[in-house]
Amino acid sequence: MSGWDYGNTRVRAMRSRMLTPEDYSALLLIDSIDGLLGALGETVYGPDVQRAMLRFSHLRCLDEAVRKHLGHRLRLLSTIYKEEEKRRLELLLHRWDLQNLRTILRGRLRLEGSEQIVALLIPAGTIDEAALFELASQSSLRATIELMMAWQIPSSEAAGRVLDALPEYESSGDPSVLERALQQAYARYVHSILKAAPEDDLARVLRLEVDQTNILTALRLRRSRLDEEPDWDLLDSMAHFLPGGRIDNDTLESARTADDAATAAEVLSSRVAPLGWQEALARWAGDEDLMQLTTSMTAATTTTVVNLFASGDPLDIGIPVAFAWAKENEARNLRLIARGVVHHIPADTTDKELIVA
Repeated sequence: MSGWDYGNTRVRAMRSRMLTPEDYSALLLIDSIDGLLGALGETVYGPDVQRAMLRFSHLRCLDEAVRKHLGHRLRLLSTIYKEEEKRRLELLLHRWDLQNLRTILRGRLRLEGSEQIVALLIPAGTIDEAALFELASQSSLRATIELMMAWQIPSSEAAGRVLDALPEYESSGDPSVLERALQQAYARYVHSILKAAPEDDLARVLRLEVDQTNILTALRLRRSRLDEEPDWDLLDSMAHFLPGGRIDNDTLESARTADDAATAAEVLSSRVAPLGWQEALARWAGDEDLMQLTTSMTAATTTTVVNLFASGDPLDIGIPVAFAWAKENEARNLRLIARGVVHHIPADTTDKELIVA
């Protein structure tokens, strides 16, 4: 078998582990959680559904099956590939380290129990489930952060920055201080690696994700400035933007300081990549609905990345990147369908919220 044939076989194998548009259409017709579990049991989610049913029932069972399936499938990526490709893919999995640590910090801030926090974690990153559970089980926020520092999770620099930010949080009560310290450290780490590596599909996708975060940050800060919310007059607005994106800070700052929404959208549209983002920004200029903008940009990003299945080299890193994004989106879709059933939301309404790329 030639390398190209092997690559195409790999693409087909990954595709076979994903739900199809027909699967979604069938799931949308089901009107009970138990019915959804039964239908998912006939798909690639079958083993995870069976294991979850041993401990949970109804919506909690479905959430557990989806959580475990996503974590298992994404972690498998780092076992399929070797050496440099494996190291590159770990950058993709680090996104889930960041997500899990943010979830733990938020849970600790809300004084939630460890079981509630663990139920929201996706063990898909490089931090194993036992370590995540231990972090979530600490007696206080400070104890969690100090354990992050002791274990150097997700890195010594990132944990150190969160620990350094703790006094500011304690004096201000603003939880975003801790999250921003963690996210900034993560972004700097990823940016430092991407600068020294080829500009491949993985780098382009990770930079795209940074751009989306920065655009939404700029527009949120703009709204805060116009509404004169507390502390809206930032001493250093640049500190709120992440490094590593393609949109420069001057452009982001121009959008933040624009009084007119159309001007802000035009400034950003001149620098964004996916066509869907430009359309989303044009709609935002009319209604300034940041939640809808976030949804639209996420849908456009997902479509762009999943399309690497069709446009990418089957031997290149773009294929596992597309697979990871597709599985993450699949988990989102299943949760939307399940909550639509629980809250008796019409199927056609839920269908409009799904991203089927």
